[in-house]
Amino acid sequence: MNSILSAAILCTVIFFNHGVAGDAKKSKAEAALIAQLAELSKDLKRLQEQQSQLLEKRSAIYKQLLAVRKKEQAARAAKWEAEEAAKKKEREAKASEWRAAQEAKKKEQAARTAKYRAEQDKKRADIRKQAAESRAAFMKRFDRNRDGEATRDEIRATLAEEAKRRAAEREKAKRRK
Repeated sequence: MNSILSAAILCTVIFFNHGVAGDAKKSKAEAALIAQLAELSKDLKRLQEQQSQLLEKRSAIYKQLLAVRKKEQAARAAKWEAEEAAKKKEREAKASEWRAAQEAKKKEQAARTAKYRAEQDKKRADIRKQAAESRAAFMKRFDRNRDGEATRDEIRATLAEEAKRRAAEREKAKRRK
């Protein structure tokens, strides 16, 4: 818009300066108006120069603003990355603590299981030992011919003999009284 206005003023000045309007002598009013137009043209040119300087200044300030924003954004990004790294480190620490706790639980469970199995094995061994002792006592009591087998006849004979012995002991006990 400013360039159109300045072009119009410039054309007007050239038109009146070259005498296109007529060869008649210029009047004082016309000369004053031409002088005013020339002054306005100078002012306009000076304002255009000021405008271009201001535009250059604005561009420089805008570039500075972009640089400041870029620095601030980089600082925010670095801060965010540092926070994320700290959070990641914290998560990893918690995860390793959890894994260590799980390992401790597994070890504790394995120890309890091993202890339980040892106790059960000992109980089984004791039971086997008692059973073997019981079988040995049974065989010692009832196997009369020591062949390793207790037959029905051997068992009946042993029980009859023991019954006689107990009866005899009862008779002795009655006599003492």
